[in-house]
Amino acid sequence: MNETERQLRDVIAELDDLTSKAFASTVEEVNIIFGRTFEQLFGGGSARLVLTDPDDLTISGVDIIAQLPNRREQGLGLLSGGERSLTAAALIFSLLKVSPTPFCVMDEVDAALD
Repeated sequence: MNETERQLRDVIAELDDLTSKAFASTVEEVNIIFGRTFEQLFGGGSARLVLTDPDDLTISGVDIIAQLPNRREQGLGLLSGGERSLTAAALIFSLLKVSPTPFCVMDEVDAALD
């Protein structure tokens, strides 16, 4: 391996490390706010974000686990359309709280609540 290739691999490893740390920190912060926001929207219950591959954050996804009031814990796919909409809204509000934007336009957020 020549020197340039080694340097490139070192830079990539450093970027992977920085990206993983930033991602983990952001997920942790969003997770806390998401749980609170979910509880407010549903009048109880709990929700959390779970990393799909916590050992390799460069390829990890994020799953949502929710427990509505007086119900068992379940994944997002098992919720009704309205429950999914409110859960998604809680996640969006949490992301905006952690990383605010000047404005956010949402269309037909309540479509599944009819």
